[in-house]
Amino acid sequence: YVTLRIYNDLGCVEELTKTIKIGKGYSLLMPNVFTPNGDIWNNTFRPVFTGFSEITLRVYDAQGGLLYEEVGAEGSDPNIVGLSLRGWDGDVNLPSSPYFIYTITAKTIDDEPVFRDGTFILLQ
Repeated sequence: YVTLRIYNDLGCVEELTKTIKIGKGYSLLMPNVFTPNGDIWNNTFRPVFTGFSEITLRVYDAQGGLLYEEVGAEGSDPNIVGLSLRGWDGDVNLPSSPYFIYTITAKTIDDEPVFRDGTFILLQ
């Protein structure tokens, strides 16, 4: 928040407070590879994000078949406060290709739509 206070010679004051946004107002980072092999590292494919009021993750195989869909919810991940995703664990009858496609459809806290898509690799 930014606050402007104006005083006059008689001691009167007027104050105005505004919220300012620096940058996009959100952050979205997507992995390009994950390894669902049961160790504690990279066992799910999911974004790291802030600044969204809604988010949906979809994962497709290389031919465009929908494999996974998740709508973000409060408490999906008990380690994250607020909106979160559990993520895709790679549990599906995997096609021969290790390449997958993702889409993220989201809405920022300021109600601006955000769409991202890309590819990633599943290493076994």
